[in-house]
This record gives sequence, structure tokens and C-alpha cells, in this order.
Amino acid sequence: MEISSLARTLRLQEDVNRIKARQDDLGRQLVTGKKTETYGALGPDAAVVLSLRDQISAKKGYVKTMELVNLRLEIQSAAATRFDEISSTLKTESLTTTFKLTGNGQTQLQLNAASQFDEIISLLNTELEGRQLFGGADTSGAPVALPDLILNGDSTHAGLKQFITERSQADLGADNRGRLTLGVVGSTFSVEEDAAPSVFGSKLVGAVSNLQGTTVTGPAGVPPKLDVAFSASLPQQGEKITFEFTLPDGTKENFELTATSIAPAGEGQFLIGADAATTATNFNAAFDTALQEFTKTTVKAASASEAANNFFESNPPQRVNGAPFTAATSLVDGTSTNSVIWYSGDSSNRPAALAKIGDNETVAYGVRADDSSIVSLLKTTALLSVTSFATDTAEDSKHYAELVERVADTVSFKGKRSPLDALMEMGFLQAKIDGAKQQANTSISVQQSIVDERENADSFDVGARLSVIQTQLQAAYQVTARVNSLSLLDFLR
Repeated sequence: MEISSLARTLRLQEDVNRIKARQDDLGRQLVTGKKTETYGALGPDAAVVLSLRDQISAKKGYVKTMELVNLRLEIQSAAATRFDEISSTLKTESLTTTFKLTGNGQTQLQLNAASQFDEIISLLNTELEGRQLFGGADTSGAPVALPDLILNGDSTHAGLKQFITERSQADLGADNRGRLTLGVVGSTFSVEEDAAPSVFGSKLVGAVSNLQGTTVTGPAGVPPKLDVAFSASLPQQGEKITFEFTLPDGTKENFELTATSIAPAGEGQFLIGADAATTATNFNAAFDTALQEFTKTTVKAASASEAANNFFESNPPQRVNGAPFTAATSLVDGTSTNSVIWYSGDSSNRPAALAKIGDNETVAYGVRADDSSIVSLLKTTALLSVTSFATDTAEDSKHYAELVERVADTVSFKGKRSPLDALMEMGFLQAKIDGAKQQANTSISVQQSIVDERENADSFDVGARLSVIQTQLQAAYQVTARVNSLSLLDFLR
């Protein structure tokens, strides 16, 4: 009888402990909201939960990356919007500007361009959380040099202004004839390039003539030469000949000479002489006058434009090779010891930046400061900024008009990438990233709900079961207490 009573007492104690443990577990679930303290206790659901948690963690990382990329794109887009506004303003003002100098020898358009140039540089050196946004893969330092250094250089480094000066000497030549030589032999006028091969000066393309009794040959030979041969059948009043040239910046320009029998010949005219030889001599003088005016205005503007190309578009920048510059025939690489290197960011063929936004998806995003649309804007505003005029003459006015014409053409972006193109690309990419982010968040929400279903305890269900357990525990305590209070006399009754 004692053994039976002891066994029953022990069983009752085990029941109480089991119920108490279950009560404690339900209490923990109610407090923590979790079914178990370990994944192992989830049984078959453990593998599912662990896999889903890994996927959720990865997707949250992608979402964070997408948010950061979008923030960077928003800042770059704001800059690109400003670049587009500047280019539109510059184009409009270039088409309407007049040659009216201020006190410092520049027009209002040029003063505006100087401010715009400074603003562009400031935007290109934008930094976000220690990362330079326009330097491509090189994010540590400012990708673009300071405006004054770019334009003026320093004691040991040539800036844009010096590039333009050197190139002007090489293109115009010592005599302001665009590296062309003139001459008359008998009744034949000749114009010839001064060297071949040479990248400098005006290049002969040809001539179109309706001059009576005149024969035009060339350009031909090395260096190229063009001849205009007069005959006894002299040109007539009003007849014309037009010469075409390729200029340093690759543009083609021409000037025209008209025959006249009225002395003295006016601008753009040559006097018909008494014979072929005299006419050829008169023609040479008229051509020389027209050529020098053409060189000091149109060719000079083309030379400055090409110098800006050499400085901003070439890596390394290209400088005139030789001294004196007026006799140079080739370009040479500028170095970091003698020339300002305006862009010091990443210049490889790699995308500006890469971001992984999904398990199998990586996007290239952003623009660099050396993007062609930005370079076009930089070189035009810089070109206007460094050019000044000492006098308000017809020659200066013509030079200014030629310069501004090239600026307007460049910022028209005809057939070329523009700031608006870059802005649209970033807009499309932002829309794509927004879609990917929404899809990732939706997937996270679905996967999290599955995890919650397997991990989380239902507080209402736990509360109900806890109430039942508490009732059972109270009953168990009562039974145990009653059994523990029995004596031997109770069993003998």
C-alpha cells in the first residue's frame, strides 16, 4: 500500500511539473510572441523559416541599395536639369547677343558664361556621404579642378587660356595668313599650304569660279597648292570666285572675291587690270587682304574652339609641339607637370557606377564629369570666359560673331548627346529601380507573412490555452494537496 501511494504521488507531481512547464511555455509565447525559442523546436518548419529569412535579408539589402542609388540619381538628375537649363540659356543668348563690351572687354554673354562655368564645376564636385558623385569609380577626391586653375593655369601648368594662345600662333602663323603662302608668277596666282603634313592653319578645299578666261587648278601636290591662271580674255565686271577652306576645328568656311573695273576696288573685290599679269597682281593683293581679315576673325575663332577641344576632350590634353609655335606642324601630349588636367576622376570605359539590385540583376547608373554632354557645356562656357577684346572694332566684332556661332552650334547638340539625354536616361533608370523596389517589398511582405505564420504565436489562442492550463494546474495542485494530507488511518477505514 505504501508503494502504491508513493507511485501515485510521484505521478501526480510529474503531472503538476508538466502542466507547470506548459504554463511557463505559453506564458513565454504570450510575452515574446514567438512559438519557440530555437529554430530546432519548429520541427519541419525550421528549414522553411531559415530559407525565407535569408531571402528576406537579401531583399532588404537590395532595397537599401536601391534607395541609395535613387538618392544619388536624384542629385545627379537635379544637376543634369541645371545643365540643360544652362545650355538652353546659352544657346538663346548666343543667337541674340550683340557685340557690346563692358568695362573688362567682354560682353554680357561672356560674363554670364563665366558664372555658369563656375556653377557647372561646383555641381560636378558634388559630394554625398563622402562619395564624389561625378567621378565614376574614383569616388574619393573632387573630380574637377577649380575654375580659375582650369582657365588660367598657374606658374608651371598651362590652363585653357595658354592652350588657346599657343594654338592661335600655330594656326594663324607669323603673318596672320593662316599658314598659307601667296605668290604670282606671270599671269598665274598661287596659294599654297606652308607645310605637309601639318595639323595647323587653313586647309585648301577648292575654288568655284565664273571668272571669264580664268583657269582654276588644284589644290594638288605636297603641300597642296591652288592656282588661278588669268588669260588675255579678262574677267568681267561682277564675276566671282569663291575659295573654300577647312579650318582648325574641322568646319568649312569660304570667302569670295568679285571682279570690278572701278578703281579703287572695294572690300572683297579685285581690280581688273589692263592685261592678265596686272590682273593677277591685283588679284593677289585683294586675296591677301581678304585672307588676313578671314584669318584674324574666322580662323582665329576656329582655332580657339579647337584649342578648347584639345584641352577638354583629349586625355591627355594636346598641346602645340614646338617652338616657335608659328612654325609647328604637330601636337604633343600635355603632362600633369606642364598642363592642367581638368578631370581627375575615373576615365576608363567602365560604367560610372554599378549596383546589384537583385540576385541576378546589376544596373549601371550615373554620369561622370567627362560625359560628352557635360564636356560640351564646359568648353563653350570656358571659351567665352577666357576670351576678351581690347577694342570695339569691326574685326573684333566679326571675331566675336564667329566665336559665338560656334558656341551656339555646340550647345545645340545636333546629332550629339545632350544634358537632356543624360537626364532622360537617369529618369528611365529611376523608374526601373522604383519598379524593382516595389516588387522586392511585395516579395518581402509575402515571405515575412509565411515566416510569421510559422514563428509567431497567436496571442488569442495562447491566452485561451493558458486559461485552460491554469485551470488544470489548479486542479492538479488540489489533488496533490489532498493526497499529501492522507494518513494511515484514512487507508484503514
